[in-house]
Amino acid sequence: MGRLQPVVISITLHFGQPFISAADGDVLDSSTVNYSSLTKNIIVAIERFETVGHDLDLALLATIVQTAALETSSPPPFTATEVDILYPKASRAGEGVGYREGRILGEGHGLAYSVLYFQDIHDLTIVGINNHEQKFEQPLVINVWLDGLILSSPMSISEFEEAIVYEIESHLGTKTLEKLATLLSKRLAASSKVRQLGAASSTAILGLRIRKPLAVPLADGPVVEVSHPLCEA
Repeated sequence: MGRLQPVVISITLHFGQPFISAADGDVLDSSTVNYSSLTKNIIVAIERFETVGHDLDLALLATIVQTAALETSSPPPFTATEVDILYPKASRAGEGVGYREGRILGEGHGLAYSVLYFQDIHDLTIVGINNHEQKFEQPLVINVWLDGLILSSPMSISEFEEAIVYEIESHLGTKTLEKLATLLSKRLAASSKVRQLGAASSTAILGLRIRKPLAVPLADGPVVEVSHPLCEA
């Protein structure tokens, strides 16, 4: 079994009906959910997940968290769920690797969407329209997400992050963030590392956001965001 690492989990529960009786009576009843029981159920489920030793199987952990949430109420008053899982220590160059999925419950149930994302990758490159900007590397903050990818090989996540860093450092000397973002999104969408992660749906996209922190005084920096279909890569 690998070493234990921190994980940040958020879950959103969509109710089928307003919790009117709980609000009117100022009581905890079947129209809502007991937050304490919900949290305890999720923690117990995660501890079981750890003992089995699933190494960064994000999709499986999301399913386990959703199941634990639904078991909190009987019958569950929810029509949909969203689970967001972030491993802060899973990234070598950024603030974490995460996975978000939404599911429809009841009639027409199933997976509504799934997103694998790489949060706030920090790197240096040469980019800028001014002469002095072409002489020195500047910091960039990059977010990349894969929307519509059915994750089947969690072990390939670190390899894809390495591909992101490689592409950033291979495109030295572009003048605009627009050009850099477009080049990176096309190259990453066509990368064999994406295919190793899992199968892409017909509507799957790769999204990419670049922020240049030092470009604008008194601001966090300009941001450019682009997306590229994986099926056209």
